[in-house]
Amino acid sequence: MEKKRDTIVVTTIIAIVMIIIMTMVLSACEHITIETTTTIIPIDSQTAIVPTEPETTAATTTAAPTEPETTAAPTTEATTEPETTAVPTTAAPTEPETTAAPTTAAPTEPETTVAPTIQELRVEPISDPMIIYVTVNMCDYNNIIFPPYEEMFKVSAVMSSGEIISLSNDDVEYSSSGFDIPGLFHMWVTYQGFNQKADVPVNFEFVEDEITSVKVFSNGQASLYWYGDTFHKEGMYLEVEYAHSETEMVTGYDCPEDNMVLNMLGEKTIHLSVKDKTVSYTVQVIEGGIDYMEILQLPYKTSYLFGEILDYTGLVIKLHYANGAERIVEDLSNIGFRRSYTDKNYAIQNPETILFYYDNNGTYCGELSFEFEVKNDPIVSLTITNMPNKTTFYVGDYFDSTGLEVSATLASGNVISDTVFYCNFVRFDYSGTIPIDIFVYDMDGVAKSITLEVNAVEQTP
Repeated sequence: MEKKRDTIVVTTIIAIVMIIIMTMVLSACEHITIETTTTIIPIDSQTAIVPTEPETTAATTTAAPTEPETTAAPTTEATTEPETTAVPTTAAPTEPETTAAPTTAAPTEPETTVAPTIQELRVEPISDPMIIYVTVNMCDYNNIIFPPYEEMFKVSAVMSSGEIISLSNDDVEYSSSGFDIPGLFHMWVTYQGFNQKADVPVNFEFVEDEITSVKVFSNGQASLYWYGDTFHKEGMYLEVEYAHSETEMVTGYDCPEDNMVLNMLGEKTIHLSVKDKTVSYTVQVIEGGIDYMEILQLPYKTSYLFGEILDYTGLVIKLHYANGAERIVEDLSNIGFRRSYTDKNYAIQNPETILFYYDNNGTYCGELSFEFEVKNDPIVSLTITNMPNKTTFYVGDYFDSTGLEVSATLASGNVISDTVFYCNFVRFDYSGTIPIDIFVYDMDGVAKSITLEVNAVEQTP
């Protein structure tokens, strides 16, 4: 029994020792450094970096103090307890020892240079005093013309480094506060938040503003006049544009045609001038109503032989208009001549009475008449110079002389190329060749004849 108790005591002591030893081992493990060596493998497209297994440094354990050797009392040899093997402790994982990768030295920070700052803005007038032009237009309105700012001021910035930088118009902003004091111009200049006021003495010079364009406005003024009317510029004005002033309406212009009598037909150009600019305006002059006409001069030729072509050259007439104007007409282009019994233009009878009228733009304006003396010139022969349009007729038709021309040779040798002729009234009562008698009478009533043959045929049913 005692032997069994001794065994229990020994076992208990051994367990206590083992607990102490394990506590000491665990305490020592907290101070063990585990180094891991990492191998850096170059990377290509197929290779990854694989850390090597950490090299573990075995923990050093402190041996537990040995128990004093106990001399056991002589007892009956008992069965010995199996030798107890200390429980192996697992070392705490140590930090892997890392082989530091070679690093590139960080670039050193460059020395920072402090940029110079603006200390002051300087605004200096280029001219002292500065000249400001004031334009005056025709209505005495004025406008101040400022020169470009670069011609007015020189702007510079004084830097903290002591450098003075010249600034251009693109660098700065200008604003004007006007003329607070007569003769002193105030200007504010701004650059990168800096403002500087400049007071500049000025002198004013008054100049005429430049006219750039002129337009005519008739304001209802007529552009159509009767012959003999008087042109007046009243009611017309000019729109004048200036280089620096606003557009204005001007009535104080020059017009050389003002109060001019319009004694010409057709277009008439009116000139209106202001300063050195001239603009034109076109009016139309037409004939008004004609009260009456009179002959101032007869044609040069007033005596003719029978069959001669009438010539009205030299005829001069005077037109009397309803507005009191008069016009002498020598140009016969608008004069129409006629005789009541024929449209031929040669002398046929004595006396020959000629009627004429004036064509006023297609309007009949009455007529006058005069007489020519005509002497007989006997007809010697006739000639058919052009056949009629139709020379074959049906039975029952009447003769048609359309297109027929007959000339007459006179005793004087003159030839009437297109005479007044007569023919017998013919109705075709039968078929065959039918003679047509053509007659031309001279001034004494003596006839000459010529025969024309045409055909008559039966009309086919």
